[in-house]
Amino acid sequence: MGINDGCKHILTLESSNFLRKYEVKGKFGCASDTFMVDGKIKGRSTFSHIKQGALDTLLASIQSCSQALSFKYSGVDIHSQVAYELASKGVVRPFGKTDPIVYGIKCVDFSLPEFTLEIQCINETEIFLAELIHEIGIYMKSLAVCVQIRRTQFGYFGLDHALLRKHWTLEHVLNNITLCKRTLGEDCYVPSSAHLQAFKVSRLREAVKEMQDEAREDVL
Repeated sequence: MGINDGCKHILTLESSNFLRKYEVKGKFGCASDTFMVDGKIKGRSTFSHIKQGALDTLLASIQSCSQALSFKYSGVDIHSQVAYELASKGVVRPFGKTDPIVYGIKCVDFSLPEFTLEIQCINETEIFLAELIHEIGIYMKSLAVCVQIRRTQFGYFGLDHALLRKHWTLEHVLNNITLCKRTLGEDCYVPSSAHLQAFKVSRLREAVKEMQDEAREDVL
């Protein structure tokens, strides 16, 4: 959500391919038509045979396969020197919108039939995360539904930057604006492509002003 001038930065933030971190809770033993726990139940299965070690192995495989897609969408051979140099600089983010890419996925709680995953990804949707839980259930020779999806981080923004509904007051909103400005002022926007350079918010404002001035000159 943006207020006044902050609205101008929303599209920039959305196109910057920030990594998003989620806490996704799943439950083994059943499947639904929406992949969510509140959907119509389509089937049930046993789950006592599932071990955390086997789940961890599966998650590591999912992460490895998905990370390879980031190089594919960036137009870089994963076995090339260019790919090595890009990877050494940090996370490789493809340009623009692509299929969802999972950069990190691990189990942070395992209490059958329930389990909780921490997932870092880009270009994801709620249905993608819910279906991922469903697919994990199938790979574990069982069934699974998504119980809860909670975003805990969006780029530089974490839970400390979020406001509970009860804090939607003038005082808390003003304090939050100050906190967010400090975060954006000290850090750079993440480039939408590994080949682009990051730039500070102040430079973004200058660029917007330059475009506005050029537009006025064209009208005159």
